[in-house]
Amino acid sequence: MEEARAAQLLKLLQGVGQARSLQDLAESVLRFALGLVPQAQAGSVLLLNEFLERYEFVAAVGWDLDKLRALSFPKDKLVQHLAYGDKPAIIPNILELDRTFWGPDVVEKLKEVGPVAATLTLPLWVEEKLIGYLNLDHPTDPKVFSEEDLGKVVVYQDIFAGLLEQGRHVEALRENASLFRLLFERLADAVYITAFDGTILEANPAAERQTGYSRAELIGKNIMRDIAAEEPAMTYEKANELLARGETVVFEEKKRRKDGSFYWTECGVVQFLYKGQLATISVNRDITERKKLEEELAQKVEALSALNRAVAALTSQLERRKVVQALVDLARSLTQAEYANVLLFDEEGNVLEAIDPLGAPPLPLRMRSRGFTHHILSTGKPLLIEEIKPDGSCVPEVRAEDG
Repeated sequence: MEEARAAQLLKLLQGVGQARSLQDLAESVLRFALGLVPQAQAGSVLLLNEFLERYEFVAAVGWDLDKLRALSFPKDKLVQHLAYGDKPAIIPNILELDRTFWGPDVVEKLKEVGPVAATLTLPLWVEEKLIGYLNLDHPTDPKVFSEEDLGKVVVYQDIFAGLLEQGRHVEALRENASLFRLLFERLADAVYITAFDGTILEANPAAERQTGYSRAELIGKNIMRDIAAEEPAMTYEKANELLARGETVVFEEKKRRKDGSFYWTECGVVQFLYKGQLATISVNRDITERKKLEEELAQKVEALSALNRAVAALTSQLERRKVVQALVDLARSLTQAEYANVLLFDEEGNVLEAIDPLGAPPLPLRMRSRGFTHHILSTGKPLLIEEIKPDGSCVPEVRAEDG
């Protein structure tokens, strides 16, 4: 007896070892169960979809699996649960019981698959959790199964359940890995997998486009030292502390591309296991345009505030020098200049006074006939000089009307 059972288990393990999917695994278990009860002419495996909370067919022998897959059943509303309390049982005319619980529409769809006169059902329990049912069926004889037949299958109940639960986990991992790879490759945002010291272990195509580095160049670089242009709003030490507690960390960071140009990213970082070791995965969204708009908005707000302050100062002053001083301060604030100066002229163009705010180098009161000040005064046009060289030439070059 023991030798026979060992041979049966070896046959089951061979089938399981060759399985390449949950369906293959479930079919191997099902064919083994059918071999234990030769009078059964068909069978199926129902497993719980925990996300939908519905039982779905994952394998069938002797039935059209495609038709069965079009059907699913709400959790806790199967005949096996409502009438038999989720215990191993022999159920005659299960479709008639289904009609009582489900109504005629579902039963007609089940009848399209084929007639069922008797069902031997085996609930699949894993650590007090019901994950599904294994059913063996006969189309015409409601009395074909015996308690002895039921006992032959019950012996393997825990083995079947354990194998199918592992199959569910492997299938879920495979699907998650496929989904992760799809998102990783197709996501428009840069994604990095990094060690906790900042070493880049993996990067997606969007990271190549965002940084200008190839994937081969990115891997091995340190995202903190080689790509970040300055310390982020949150230090890496603080970020790692939060990550270790299982929190998601979000911060903004200025980065440097391969060509030396700068850009801003919003980073969302979480901790996860990568190849058996703790690592982080970060999604980096380019927010450079947003930062520019924020900066422009801040400048406009500051300009309005400066205008308000200047108006208040101007309306409260009668002395000319203090009024002009307020205007100089306003000009410096609006242009974000380090220094600002104002020269006052009389009607003939002679310099009356230079107003130099605190910190600005003093302007000479003498005006040269060929200098910038004279040029501005004579043309009435503003002048923007990017650079004045030691030899007196400037960029861009400035020419008087006479050349």
